[in-house]
Amino acid sequence: MLRKWFAQGTPWIWLNAGAVALSLLLVGGLLAFIVLQSIGVFWPADMAGHIGNKLLQYLLNWWQFLSGTSSEGGIFPAILGTVLMVLLMSVLVTPLGVLAAVYLHEYAKEGPLLKVIRVAVHNLAGVPSIIFGVFGLGFFVYFLGGSIDSLFYPDSLPTPTFGTPGLLWVSLTLALLTLPVVIVATEQGLAGIPKNLRLGCFALGATKAEVIWKIVLPQASPAMVTALMLAIARAAGEVAPLVFVGVVKSAPALPVSTEFPYLQLQQKITSLSMHIYDAGLQSPDAQRAEPLVFASAMVLITLIFMLNLLAYRLRKRLNIRYRNRPVSE
Repeated sequence: MLRKWFAQGTPWIWLNAGAVALSLLLVGGLLAFIVLQSIGVFWPADMAGHIGNKLLQYLLNWWQFLSGTSSEGGIFPAILGTVLMVLLMSVLVTPLGVLAAVYLHEYAKEGPLLKVIRVAVHNLAGVPSIIFGVFGLGFFVYFLGGSIDSLFYPDSLPTPTFGTPGLLWVSLTLALLTLPVVIVATEQGLAGIPKNLRLGCFALGATKAEVIWKIVLPQASPAMVTALMLAIARAAGEVAPLVFVGVVKSAPALPVSTEFPYLQLQQKITSLSMHIYDAGLQSPDAQRAEPLVFASAMVLITLIFMLNLLAYRLRKRLNIRYRNRPVSE
């Protein structure tokens, strides 16, 4: 009886189910703890008056926290910096990761070299993130940024324009950091497309480039969006590598303006993850800063959830559009 039970794989099913339940319990407990700790941060307990007035003041306190500057005790610069660096990272890493995945899966010939490249891509995902920060400082900031200053801004030297940490180098470092995630997830999506679909297109006279562009990539678009979701989730919470390339405790100014080019790529930024680190570990009054840490963590989780929700909705629409639509349309 026991041998039959093991032969059917029942213990492993229960073990996997227990691992999933434990993971959900830990994540759910962590989220619940942060939410409960952050709910009462701005509640005006000492305020006299009706509960409606207290609720209005509570919402006003939250609004001041979300929209205020760093000097006012707000986190709006950190929210804006996080959104900008994640969006720029997405614009940079998505085409590069997709092109690399298409080459590895569709064009590269199977052999020892391809195996080495795939192993290198997987190992790149395991490199400590701070190494990417050091590389970004040396290559992006000093070498690439210094070259841009020498070519296009010689009159400003020795004061650097792009040869100093800034938003552009933050986004490029994050793109390099999340590139293996996008490559692996996209390649898995490409591998899930039936081979007969490609052969049928070739039989109709389509070239390989046409098949990839018009058939394969649209079919694999849900996997690309999934890769982007994973990249956003990892990038938004990084601190250590970004300190080297442009994320600071308090940004001198917002990286946006009303004049062309509207986005100041050379401007230093601050982020929610940096704000949480600074408030939690660098504040001289830790007891007073602790509630703000939970409130900022709640805002970061909400922001990541919103970005992932948009990506999920896009993935669902793409999945319905390309998976359930006849190829002849």
